[in-house]
Amino acid sequence: MSIATRAFALSALLAIGTPALAAGPFDGTYSGTLTNTVGGGGGGCGEGGAGSRTVNDSKFEVRWVGSGITLNVAADGTIDGSGTVGRSLVSAKGKIANGVMTYDINSQRCAFRFEGRKR
Repeated sequence: MSIATRAFALSALLAIGTPALAAGPFDGTYSGTLTNTVGGGGGGCGEGGAGSRTVNDSKFEVRWVGSGITLNVAADGTIDGSGTVGRSLVSAKGKIANGVMTYDINSQRCAFRFEGRKR
């Protein structure tokens, strides 16, 4: 078997044998606004602003003081996640329903609320 024939056969097997990943029911991009609810800009927490969150495989990452925290989306749309950034525990809870994502994320000093609509 020639190298070209083997390469073709291998690529055909890979194409057939690679299962497609199923998208989660809430996967997609949600565009909206992050609003500071505790700590304000003067407290070193920032002001928030326009932004988007992309859910892929029922999870998405948010940035908190330069670190990433993964939030999970359950089958009923509940959002939940936490992580340690520096010496602070950061936690988030929320929900996706009717194409709208809403979650609150907070640490000991700062808190924000994100509200966004699926594009």
